[in-house]
Amino acid sequence: MAAILSALHRTERLDSTNYDRTWPVLIHLSGLLTYVLPFGNVLAPLVVWLTKGKTDPEIEVHAREVLNFQITITIAGLVAAALVLVLIGFVLAPLVGLTHVLLTLFGAWHASKGELLRYPFSPQWVRARP
Repeated sequence: MAAILSALHRTERLDSTNYDRTWPVLIHLSGLLTYVLPFGNVLAPLVVWLTKGKTDPEIEVHAREVLNFQITITIAGLVAAALVLVLIGFVLAPLVGLTHVLLTLFGAWHASKGELLRYPFSPQWVRARP
């Protein structure tokens, strides 16, 4: 089982002098805001990336990775919702939701250990600033 999980994701150990892991963990957990506020899963990491990401490179990397994943999961959720009309969405929508919650919690757990989770199947919609 561990081999399967390690094949599905990559983590990087970040070189940082910042031992406070509160912001990286909160950035990952902000993805769960979509269940309270529509598109909150995209807006929260975007705001953090645009504000705190300018001053702390570790927060910038986490926020960018979370933002890319949340954009991807939002698109997948909208496609699954549209496919409800042809009945396959009844299977896909719960799978997208379960994947979203599990990977969000998994990312927060890695962030608490000082690692960056590279989310699987997540293209780089937002790239690093020059």
